[in-house]
Amino acid sequence: MSADKNWRVSLSTAFCTFECDSYTSRDDFITRWTRVLAAIEQTFNPRIELRTGTRYINQVKGDPFKSLEKMVRTGILGIVATPDMRQQVRHHLTEATLAVEEGEMLLRFGILPPNAVIDPGVMNPISEASWILDIDVYSTAQGPFTVDKLAASFRALAEREYCVFRYITNEEFLKVYGAKG
Repeated sequence: MSADKNWRVSLSTAFCTFECDSYTSRDDFITRWTRVLAAIEQTFNPRIELRTGTRYINQVKGDPFKSLEKMVRTGILGIVATPDMRQQVRHHLTEATLAVEEGEMLLRFGILPPNAVIDPGVMNPISEASWILDIDVYSTAQGPFTVDKLAASFRALAEREYCVFRYITNEEFLKVYGAKG
């Protein structure tokens, strides 16, 4: 774990995860992750990769939650597209598994009530209602554990996630959260 607790690596005999709460760019994330993979390759010399995946979670709360319809594609919001309905809905979650060129995608989005999470190992509960967008793209195609190949795979997965994120959200979302298009 980094000193500021933003970057975390978890390693076991069966998996390695690399996660952070915030990052400056996809290139920065992939560069850091590649260094972790290189250290694993050098230290343990794994022979195969079984599953490769990336996951991107956004959680909208507070004032942005109140104007969600200005930041997210209306068709995605469904029943919670208007603030009046949003106040009435306690829980609304859509989940879909989609085939993508890189493998598969698990897409989850919707309203969570206060103190609820979709994955306790990944999210901390918050004391207010929120809207989440959880994009998990992965491949179960087995192959040799090669850092360069894995880095390219992770980049392709992350780019797929970003395409879906940009389809669901709009410029207002980026503006509210300080991202650059």
